Amino acid sequence: MKKGYALVSTWDKSGIEKIASALAEAGYSILSTGGTKKYLEEHGITVTSVESVTGFPEILNGRVKTLHPFIHGGLLMDRENPNHIKQMKEKNIRPIDFLICNLYPFKKVLEAEEKETSSFSMDNTPLLERLIENIDIGGVALLRAASKNFNSVTVVSDPADYGWITEKIKKNETPTKREKLKLAVKAFKQTSNYDSIIFSALERFTGSNEMDNSSVHEIPDKLNLELEKLFIPRYGENPHQKAAVYAEISSSAGSLAPPRQHGLLGMKQLQGKQLSYNNILDSQTAADLASSFDAPAAVLVKHQIPCGAAAGDNMRAVFIRALAGDPVSPFGGIFAFNRPVDESLAQEIAGLFFEVLLAPEITPPAMEILSKKKNLRILTGDIKAVSGWEFRTSGPLFLMQEADRLEDNVELNYVTERTPDKEELADLLFAYNVSRMVKSNGIVLAKSLATAGIGSGQPNRVAALETALRGKEKTEKAPDEFVLASDGFFPFGDTVTLAAQSGCTAIIQPGGSIRDQESIDEANKHSIAMVFTGRRHFRH
Repeated sequence: MKKGYALVSTWDKSGIEKIASALAEAGYSILSTGGTKKYLEEHGITVTSVESVTGFPEILNGRVKTLHPFIHGGLLMDRENPNHIKQMKEKNIRPIDFLICNLYPFKKVLEAEEKETSSFSMDNTPLLERLIENIDIGGVALLRAASKNFNSVTVVSDPADYGWITEKIKKNETPTKREKLKLAVKAFKQTSNYDSIIFSALERFTGSNEMDNSSVHEIPDKLNLELEKLFIPRYGENPHQKAAVYAEISSSAGSLAPPRQHGLLGMKQLQGKQLSYNNILDSQTAADLASSFDAPAAVLVKHQIPCGAAAGDNMRAVFIRALAGDPVSPFGGIFAFNRPVDESLAQEIAGLFFEVLLAPEITPPAMEILSKKKNLRILTGDIKAVSGWEFRTSGPLFLMQEADRLEDNVELNYVTERTPDKEELADLLFAYNVSRMVKSNGIVLAKSLATAGIGSGQPNRVAALETALRGKEKTEKAPDEFVLASDGFFPFGDTVTLAAQSGCTAIIQPGGSIRDQESIDEANKHSIAMVFTGRRHFRH
């Protein structure tokens, strides 16, 4: 006995022959168009063309195929509405009981185009036209119509559902009402995501709401995110916490990450277990800081806090100085380098326990050495693949801000009688950069382009300095003299007093306190050079 129609209209045709064959054997008439019809017929399935039902051929190079009352009437007919049944009989429209449909691959086309060009402007007419031609109209309309009428129509938009639905058909069963609703929800989700990707991509051509524009007026009223689950780590921050890792898969105007990048996961992992939740957080801090230095640099991070950093010429020597600043805390932490890791550096770090190594490249001899550390996660590639925006949650609220980047040319205001000499100035700028990544209140002590002590996350700035000084005393060959960087201004002169008593020769800080003069006077009293930057770097 012939049943209603089963409409099959897909771009991705893999696997449709099995479900279509089951439907045909169950008594449904298979209805299709163009390439899908040809594909099914090649697999021995009898297919009725849409145009033979509608009496109207495809037009506009295939832009209009299924947009017809005979098709949408068959999908939207309420089987329990007498008026609907009467009209369908009068118009000789048969019901469509199944819809198997997926859409033009707009996202894949977009991703391919992004690899070839970064110019999304109205002047790039060929690119705009290619994207427009990959916008599915009929498929979206079919999915929405069938999903609205899920009581009567089984809508299948995900190939992952072909298997269990095929088995039901073979048993002469139809999906339950609950199953049909789940399928409809999945289809609505697909069309929603599809539309989001399209409008976000096309909006880039208009030049509006570009998130790489730092003006606060360009922050959109609505932030549209499409996130894809990449993997589930064993647990979150602690073993009792479930966790997951997501990344944006759309290039929206409200995008938090550059197109085509999955941040750290866009790097190549050469060995080691899957990154953990905490590995990702710590590694991002290390990558952000290491990539911010122009000179060769080594950064050691634990619990999202730098515990050692240095810059210089020879990477092995740089690492030794970074580790000397705190030889204890990096145990089990993250090592990041902004230059290739060679054999001599690999030999230096091979005897230490750390969880992740990040570098642009590992030379073959170095890799041979490090490969013996089976549990070490090694990632190579662009460590500068970071977002221009940061996204956090606070209870039910979502917070977004520009990432805190070090300005290219720091405008320095020399406020004391003595100005820093060349070596002091270099150390000040080095420490100032590191201080951006230290939890506030943060203090960084440095000497010869290497950290000598770090005070992080303290409730007041004197406590932060005391923590940094305790760390300095535990370092190998603790320097008698050092420079100091503070992520925020000094509310009183007491921090300068303590710094002077401990060997500080120069200070860099934002300034801006109503008691700035108190700190300046204290610095002059001890011949300390003090520099204001006019920009604080709190990190909560």
